[in-house]
Amino acid sequence: MPAGTTKVIFVHNDDEGLLNAFKVGARKGVKKENDGCSLCSVLFKGKDRRRAWNDFTRTLRVDFQYMHRDRFLEQYHRNDGFPVAYLVTESAMTILISKEKLDAVKDFQEMKELVIDRLDSAGIIETHF
Repeated sequence: MPAGTTKVIFVHNDDEGLLNAFKVGARKGVKKENDGCSLCSVLFKGKDRRRAWNDFTRTLRVDFQYMHRDRFLEQYHRNDGFPVAYLVTESAMTILISKEKLDAVKDFQEMKELVIDRLDSAGIIETHF
């Protein structure tokens, strides 16, 4: 990682692949309120929300990466529960937002506020209210 580079990795609670996409789709059809991944439920339901999230993350000047659980485990060999968000710097990978915190997020606005708060607490961004 280049010096000074910081990124946030959001790890979904689902695996990659066509078979898994089919399983997720089937779950959505049976269980309307949640598709099994609280991260997906808050951030990626619908084109408008996805676009709004991308617009929001661009304002933070931090790289955001999204990984499926199986690819993350394969690459990083770390399991802190899923979904989870990690803060990755040139020297460390730490939990930015735990599974418990992500599972407790109720809506899009709350997720944005949580990300801002955590990045501010980590000294990655500065907020002025």
